[in-house]
Amino acid sequence: MINILYNSDHPELIFAIATFLLELDEKYAEETCDIIPYAAINLNKNMFKYKIALDDEIKIVTGENYFDNPEDEDNKKVKYALFGIYPKNAEEAQIIASFFDKNAENIMLWLDWHVWPTY
Repeated sequence: MINILYNSDHPELIFAIATFLLELDEKYAEETCDIIPYAAINLNKNMFKYKIALDDEIKIVTGENYFDNPEDEDNKKVKYALFGIYPKNAEEAQIIASFFDKNAENIMLWLDWHVWPTY
């Protein structure tokens, strides 16, 4: 499973995400890829609970679930690709650092063009 987390304030990221998906090699051909709007402040939250809440919101609009099996995250090794996720304050910088420390081996790509503030 690959969680693709993107900053929804920047819809133009869809082009970078599409390129990332097209360039995945055969090693990841069978992987489920979930494309999830995300903010840095949420990186310290439980992804399973976040997906369930997001799925509930999507179901209200579309009448269908977006995620096939959000509980798969607990059962499989999850990889991450992050697009436009950056800190806007010291708290978010700390959350990002913690997320990176915890998941460094599972981060496939982190793409961002913002100048990160020093805290």
